Amino acid sequence: MPSNGLRYITTTTFTTASTVSVDNCFSSTYKHYLLRGYVLGSTGTSQYINLRLRASGTDASGSDYRRQFIQAASTSPSANRATTDTSMVFGRGIAQVATAYSPYNELWLHNPYDAVRTTAAVELSYDFTGNISLFSEVGAHGLTTQYDGCTIFASAGTITGQFSIFGLAVS
Repeated sequence: MPSNGLRYITTTTFTTASTVSVDNCFSSTYKHYLLRGYVLGSTGTSQYINLRLRASGTDASGSDYRRQFIQAASTSPSANRATTDTSMVFGRGIAQVATAYSPYNELWLHNPYDAVRTTAAVELSYDFTGNISLFSEVGAHGLTTQYDGCTIFASAGTITGQFSIFGLAVS
């Protein structure tokens, strides 16, 4: 087992992609993974960047994802829950014309390679033209399947960006 701390696994860079898949990035070496990077969307407004787990090159796209989130933008906080989604949120992608305001997304995945429910936590903040926003979400995938990869995609349009995957070594 590696010594304690984050261990780099891979980085993926993409341009005007509809989906970006990374296979064989989760293994029995780590229980916890950090996915972090920036993603720019192609639409004129901010949009969700979604994530699906993958097993042997196939997305888990059934309605088995659950989410609970809180968002605060301007003076209007909001919250919501979904129990039958087909993906979880990786973060937010601001339109490509607003590259100076692009949020840096971070998502923790717990136990994706184990045959137990995979859980996730994402928290991000960004300043879009002086409007500071906070987004926090927890999620889970309801099946007890071993996953070895993931796919990210935008709620609309294409995405451009880069993200890296790290494993967390703990003894």
